[in-house]
Amino acid sequence: GANIVALNCGTGMDMNGAAKVAKIYRESCTLPVMVQPNAGLPVLENMKAVYKQLPADMALGVPAALAAGANIIGSCCGSTPDHTRAIGAVVEDFRRGN
Repeated sequence: GANIVALNCGTGMDMNGAAKVAKIYRESCTLPVMVQPNAGLPVLENMKAVYKQLPADMALGVPAALAAGANIIGSCCGSTPDHTRAIGAVVEDFRRGN
């Protein structure tokens, strides 16, 4: 009864990991695939999880997620509006065939 299969953030789930999972989802079903990974792997600073991956670095993994079959790409823990814009720019380039 699902309408979509998706992953959200999790330990070790960055954009490259999301691409690997998207490929598994795509091979397993025909539903739309959504990925929303962390902005990199967290590090502990002053007893707080801090995500240091820059927007441009996160966006580098977007083509692989799209090629793996992801239909919707977002971001989760550690991401900012700048991460979302960087992801969006890569998605637009991919859609245009660039």
